[in-house]
Amino acid sequence: MFNLKFTDNGTEVCIYINDALLCEVALSEPNTVYPLDEGTDVGEFFGKAVISDANGNVVKEIENTRVNSEGSQVAIGCRNMHVQVDNIVITDYTAPADPSDPSDPSEPTTPTDPEDPAPSDPTTPNTGSSSLLPILAAAVLLLSALFVTKKKRAGI
Repeated sequence: MFNLKFTDNGTEVCIYINDALLCEVALSEPNTVYPLDEGTDVGEFFGKAVISDANGNVVKEIENTRVNSEGSQVAIGCRNMHVQVDNIVITDYTAPADPSDPSDPSEPTTPTDPEDPAPSDPTTPNTGSSSLLPILAAAVLLLSALFVTKKKRAGI
């Protein structure tokens, strides 16, 4: 079974697979409003995104993104494959008021009502959970969305 984790501190999104960093998306130029959006309620975006691999090497720089700067969205998609998603946990991290004070809580809060894992059915084949492909596909879809958005904005 694989574990997919996203962390988002507001300007940096990290994607992990089994706690190993896959890539990082650094977002900058928040509150950008594009000329076509002026006078509409479309919202504000980050103007730039820089995608780096796990070693910090820049893979792609994107200008004129359509990444919402006022909130966060996560989407997982898969094509032509069976995927099982179980035990989704969303935590809210509260940064300590004083980083030098170790008594201030700095760990993520635990969910208030965690669900028990779904029971395993030994008669059902374990499809999808032994393949890294669905997780990589989700990461590729996330990155592709950034690229497609840029191309649409550029009129390509």
